[in-house]
Amino acid sequence: TVCNHFNITEDELKYGFSRGIGNRTYALGICSILLKEYLNFSLSMVKRILNKKYPSYIVTYRNNIKNLDPRLIHDREILYKIETIRKEITEKINDKKYESI
Repeated sequence: TVCNHFNITEDELKYGFSRGIGNRTYALGICSILLKEYLNFSLSMVKRILNKKYPSYIVTYRNNIKNLDPRLIHDREILYKIETIRKEITEKINDKKYESI
């Protein structure tokens, strides 16, 4: 879901290379936040899943997301994507609950 919103593949997310703040950086930040929120994964687990060498990288990605300013157009677009992704995840979780009944 996150990769779709940022037009990157899972391999690009985990193994790609980018300088500065771009789609991949935002996607990594969002993934790390959602893995913590929805699955309560530790920083160490998120680091392994996202194929990062140091936990500090994950913290930096998270901070990039947490420091978004809704007054800025570009940041507002990223925040909108986050809310859309959360809604999609919630819908999928609810669909799974109904399937198991």
